Amino acid sequence: AILIKDDKIEAVGKKGDIKVDNLETVIDAQDMVVVPGFIDPHIHNTFDDYAPMRGTIGGYEDALLGGTTTMISEGEQGPGYPRFFDDSIGCKATAILGHRIFKNYRPGGALKFHGGALVLVSGLTENDFREMSEAGVWLVAEIGGGGLSKPEDIKSMVEWARKYNFFISMHLAPPSIPGSSSVTADDILRIQPDKVAHSNGGSTAVSLEDVDKLICDSDLALEMVVNGNPRVMKIMVDKLVKEDGLKRIV
Repeated sequence: AILIKDDKIEAVGKKGDIKVDNLETVIDAQDMVVVPGFIDPHIHNTFDDYAPMRGTIGGYEDALLGGTTTMISEGEQGPGYPRFFDDSIGCKATAILGHRIFKNYRPGGALKFHGGALVLVSGLTENDFREMSEAGVWLVAEIGGGGLSKPEDIKSMVEWARKYNFFISMHLAPPSIPGSSSVTADDILRIQPDKVAHSNGGSTAVSLEDVDKLICDSDLALEMVVNGNPRVMKIMVDKLVKEDGLKRIV
């Protein structure tokens, strides 16, 4: 049994062990498994529940019905999107629009979607980051997934992003889609992002030497994905167990 009080879990145990009077609501789960809402931290979304690059309609609502209650954008993308054309004005506008839309729109009526992730491209200024922050944008889309990725090209933008409290993601992988780029462990260690996206490949993994370097030479959060390399995922998990680093896995 699970006791909920003031929207928080107060107790978990056997039904007979939880004593409480004046219950307002009792739900019989009929022996189903109860889990917390899952978080998907890596979505390349458009502005509604449609994924044109996969031809998928209603995927977010389906995910909600499967237990995913929160999604986080890694950069909006679709045909003609500014991210593919090194368009700083368009990328800034896309990030603001994506954030504002999903602030009001919940797929399936309940899915919380954090939209509006900025793709770093040429021409972005500190004032752009300030204005986006004031508009509510707080995500930098996975560096390397599109736009600029070399540490020397993005150093100033990363500093501005940190100044205005953006969450920074950077992928670890060879190129995955047109416009993406190869990012190494050394690149990531120079930038020190908040999260390493698809660290076990997306879908092709980097060398095991790079993987070891990230595990041993940093304490960065490491995102692992089902459509990456499963062998590399197992190697990473085994090593993190030995290093007492399971808390780093996203």
